[in-house]
Amino acid sequence: MAMHRLLRFARTLLGSGTLFGAVGLLFGNASDLAPPLPDFPRLLANATAVTVYEGLPHPLWEKRTFTEERRTKTNFELAGEFFYAEPLAVPATDLQGLEQIFRTTKVCVPFRGEKFCGGFHADYLIEWQKGEARLASVLLCFGCHELKLVAPDLAVRTDLSEAGFAALRSILTRYRQHRPPFKIDDGKKAPKPPPVRVEVKM
Repeated sequence: MAMHRLLRFARTLLGSGTLFGAVGLLFGNASDLAPPLPDFPRLLANATAVTVYEGLPHPLWEKRTFTEERRTKTNFELAGEFFYAEPLAVPATDLQGLEQIFRTTKVCVPFRGEKFCGGFHADYLIEWQKGEARLASVLLCFGCHELKLVAPDLAVRTDLSEAGFAALRSILTRYRQHRPPFKIDDGKKAPKPPPVRVEVKM
């Protein structure tokens, strides 16, 4: 009954011409209801070290490889995502480049909802520390163009801005140290990447 009322309300919205409002209501992607975007300059102000980890294969499209890698390679879980325990060997110049991106670029835009391409899967994890304490962890999905931030007092999921996506991808995709070559399991079709979004500036 509750779903019937929700669908009837959505049809009312559609009839009034507010198509995007109805879609946002049904799928939870209304950006005006999204939490505030992360303030990375503030979050990372006291960071003394940064480490990058590589994500395991996709648990849906590469299920067999994912299962084998989890079984045979040392790994850890964060926010439901799995990463190889050995950090990536990223040179200091590229670590500084990552720092610069998060401190000076608008990396995030409000979350627009699920992309229906197999779900969020973390390709990389970037962690900032102060001494032994973890200040912030950023999980990046380049397939969905999304970012998850996990911090001591904050957890938020956002979309990547076009500038943030391009800048981060240009650095990180050069590093593939542990993960086997991409191979889709038999019987599955390759996921389609999300369409390129145009950010309208008012």
